[in-house]
Amino acid sequence: MKKKFIVHCSLFIVHLIVLGLSVTGCLETTREIPITLTVSTSAIHFPFSGEEQTITIDSNTNAWKLTCDASWVTITPSSGAKKGTVTVRASSNSTTENLSATITITAMGILSPQTIPVSIGAAPSLTVTPSTLSFNATDTPKLLTVASNTNWTVSNSAAWLNVAPMSGTNNGTLTVTAVSNASVEQRTATVSVSNPDLSQPRNVNVTQSGVTPVLQVSPTSLSFAANDLPKTFNVTSNISWSVSNSASWLTIDPLTGSGDSIVTVSASANTNTAERNVNLTVSGSGVTSRTVGVSQSGNAPPSLSVSPSSLSFTTNDSPKNFTITSNISWSVNFSGASWLKVAPMTGSGDGTVTLTAAANTNATGRNVNLTVSGTGVTSQTVSVLQSGTDPSINIDMVLVPGGTFIMGCTSEQGNVDCYDNEKPQHSVTLSTFYIGKYEVTQGQWKAYMGVNPSSFKNGDNYPVEHVSWDDIVGTNGASTVIYGIRYYENGFIYKLNQKTGMQYRLPTEAEWEYAARGGQSSRKYKYSGSNAVGNVAWYSINSGSSTHPVGTRAANELEIYDMSGNVREWCSDWYSAGYYSNSPQDNPTGPSFPTSPTSSHVYRGGSWNDNAVSARVSFRPLWSPIGWDGYFGFRLARSLN
Repeated sequence: MKKKFIVHCSLFIVHLIVLGLSVTGCLETTREIPITLTVSTSAIHFPFSGEEQTITIDSNTNAWKLTCDASWVTITPSSGAKKGTVTVRASSNSTTENLSATITITAMGILSPQTIPVSIGAAPSLTVTPSTLSFNATDTPKLLTVASNTNWTVSNSAAWLNVAPMSGTNNGTLTVTAVSNASVEQRTATVSVSNPDLSQPRNVNVTQSGVTPVLQVSPTSLSFAANDLPKTFNVTSNISWSVSNSASWLTIDPLTGSGDSIVTVSASANTNTAERNVNLTVSGSGVTSRTVGVSQSGNAPPSLSVSPSSLSFTTNDSPKNFTITSNISWSVNFSGASWLKVAPMTGSGDGTVTLTAAANTNATGRNVNLTVSGTGVTSQTVSVLQSGTDPSINIDMVLVPGGTFIMGCTSEQGNVDCYDNEKPQHSVTLSTFYIGKYEVTQGQWKAYMGVNPSSFKNGDNYPVEHVSWDDIVGTNGASTVIYGIRYYENGFIYKLNQKTGMQYRLPTEAEWEYAARGGQSSRKYKYSGSNAVGNVAWYSINSGSSTHPVGTRAANELEIYDMSGNVREWCSDWYSAGYYSNSPQDNPTGPSFPTSPTSSHVYRGGSWNDNAVSARVSFRPLWSPIGWDGYFGFRLARSLN
């Protein structure tokens, strides 16, 4: 370290004896003094917002200087001498990182400078994601992510919302749970995460949907007689609702409500002969309005009628209906027939009554009379008959509505599969007729003929076979002509008609094909009811070389069974290979007379022993009327009138 010399003076007296003078003076002396420099602080720290701090420098040197390596630090003054005060200022830190710097102090005569470390804190950081949360009316908890470098607290504006935790430091996760919303209205809340050093909290907007609004009414219609008692309808709802009514003759109680309720509707007496009507509208917020139709009959004479007045069921049949036309309240009564169910048993005004008959396992039929009655009118009777298991009664027939169709080798039959006698295709128009739902069974044949000629005697519900055309139509005795064919008393059909009083017959070739194709409901299948022969027919591939019970393959479009298989089916027509070239348009019945003693009749449909080509609906082979074997059976037809 450099030395500093200091002069000291002392009085002294020198006597110059020689000169006789006396002198007073100063004697100069020197010594080395060390240079010093002290600073009042060893380190400086600023908050992120920046501020100023003072430091004191104490030195015996004539010059010192302060410098800093960071631009965010300002020193005033930056130089001086001896003892002095310096202000150190830090600008605010806008970053999220702590910053540091160094102040260096140098002084004249000091070889090693002094340093002061300087630091400033990071700016507080706080983000919350996501910024919105959406809850269903009933939902699971959801999470918020807090990213921060400081401490934070949570506030929540809604009692139905729970947030945990409510405070934390640095990064964290908040669990937000919403209480189920029983209202149909949406509700909102705000979750705020804040720090005192930040001017604005971080807000998360929370919404929760309400439950789906519901509004239903039942029944949707009310019918009043001219002078009737009050009636009610039910409102099923989870919202507030109101009923609007434009008819002064109706009183509604209550007109408004909330949630489920019963509304009573009262109609004043109708003194007019005409019926009057009004629609009540039940409405609420956020739902489709519901309508209750109200009608009141006029003050006409009470009336009551039923249609039809009789219903017939087979042994195992689907439900049937009759209609009631009335302007009063009515009831249905009957007794002694537990096998019959009737619904409804009471009503008002016009109505439909459904009858369901249990299966009849008895050989004989059964019947009951239903009485429909009301005040001031003559009671009406509906006769109900159900057949028994006696096959002489149970000939199930299907009504085939008339229409026009293309007969013969149509495109779906396949030109390769078609024979010449299926051509040309031609238009045919038929009147409405009935045809058997099933092939005639062995049980039915035995009931009228007394014997069973079939080769496969496996049960009464198997098709009768081994029967010729002559066996069916007959050859001698009394006779009757039906649809151009003479039926004799030794044939099956004559005996059947004598017992039933009906006019059953064999179907014509055109009727058979029209019914096999599905009539007006045809879907243009190759076989009767399907393009897959095995679905609708017992034929050579799936029959096991035997017949099968009737109706055990799928039905066609008219609910007719076995027209493509099981047994071949006789038609009434005589056969002519070229008949299609000159067939009449309307109700063709085939050639009028046999063309030779060896003439044959047409049969249709394949059998258990035939291939798929023979099962096509346009296939038209022939056979002698006296011929028979285990392939041949038949089904019945009947004209509408």
